Amino acid sequence: MTLDDFLNPLHFSAAQHVVNRASIADLFRPQQRCGIYVLQFLTGEVYVGQAVDVARRYVQHRQNHPDIETIRFKKATQNDLNDIERNLIWTLEQNHFQLRNITFTSSPQGESDFDQIMSVEQQESWLLGNNQFIDAQQRIQTDELRRKYSHKFNKFQSLPFANTVLKLLAMYVHCAIPIPKMSELVFWSCSCLPGNSREKNRIIVRVNLNWQEVFNIYQKGDELITSWYLAESIFKDMSETESSQLDQQFPDLDFDDNFYYPGGIDQLHVFCTNLQNSHLVMQNQFFIAALRAFNMRLLKKGPNVYGRYHCPQLADEIFKKLETTKI
Repeated sequence: MTLDDFLNPLHFSAAQHVVNRASIADLFRPQQRCGIYVLQFLTGEVYVGQAVDVARRYVQHRQNHPDIETIRFKKATQNDLNDIERNLIWTLEQNHFQLRNITFTSSPQGESDFDQIMSVEQQESWLLGNNQFIDAQQRIQTDELRRKYSHKFNKFQSLPFANTVLKLLAMYVHCAIPIPKMSELVFWSCSCLPGNSREKNRIIVRVNLNWQEVFNIYQKGDELITSWYLAESIFKDMSETESSQLDQQFPDLDFDDNFYYPGGIDQLHVFCTNLQNSHLVMQNQFFIAALRAFNMRLLKKGPNVYGRYHCPQLADEIFKKLETTKI
């Protein structure tokens, strides 16, 4: 299907050719410029955006994207812009259009900051299950963060289940984060007892990438619950037999529709109340593949914005487990 096949039923305007145009102010009346626009580039790629003034926004885009070929537009109220933009991005992505968008998409396009420390070839190899990559020998110095989170880490260490949590956390890092020493803090972080939750209803540890959490162990009453965010598409590609076997092996896995925009539409939230099964499920090839696919997309979207909550002492223990325990 063509782009117009999707946009015409949604009442977008016909494509306006704008190659070499410095401005599109003549194409839109001043009081009718609020809405959703779709840019198409000479490469065939597409960008979906929102603007209160589409003519002004076009000029801004031209500074970074001189290859804009056409623009399509739909008027909308400011209150509706976020929902329309997000849903259109997801629809086009599901139908295999190549998007230049980063926010709301599952798979970012083009070069990324993460490519500078791990080549695209290495990334693809890691996604296929290879773990044999040379990591950094030294870690980033984080004296201020160590001072800031020493109290919380000491409190964590006093918990009766601290060692069990650390084993699961180390296993997650091993399974789901490439070159973890080299990418620590800049691209991923781990938090220790974040927030001000109640004593019997609190997050114990959390891992963040880019703009979202990807792994939690939290306490609810007397239960410890593990939760992951991962790529749903991996499970959709499983055969019926494989899916049935996974259900039989891990009957206490549960799912909900909670999601974060940075992870895009290809996102699944999974949680488990059985810590032994939490350990076993991270040895399942499909589960590992889904964790890696989801996390690599976030790594390629950009640096971690939650570095100020990183607990270096918790990371110390993760790396000790990785060095001294066979995972």
